[in-house]
Amino acid sequence: MFEEFEKLRGYNLKDHLPALFGKDAEEINKKVISDYRETISDLLLQKFTKPGEIGQKIIMLKFATKHTAHQQIF
Repeated sequence: MFEEFEKLRGYNLKDHLPALFGKDAEEINKKVISDYRETISDLLLQKFTKPGEIGQKIIMLKFATKHTAHQQIF
């Protein structure tokens, strides 16, 4: 997971683990959490869907996920 994160986001998640748990500056927390969620989404799409299988729905899901990443779900 750490390797994939660094490939996709360009930085080492291990260096930002406190931010992943909300223990850094607010803007850093938001960025790291958003990048983490987007990475999980990307990996799920890569591992469990086939190209063209759900087409436009994937694009819509990524758009919706990216634009609601900072909203508290729970």
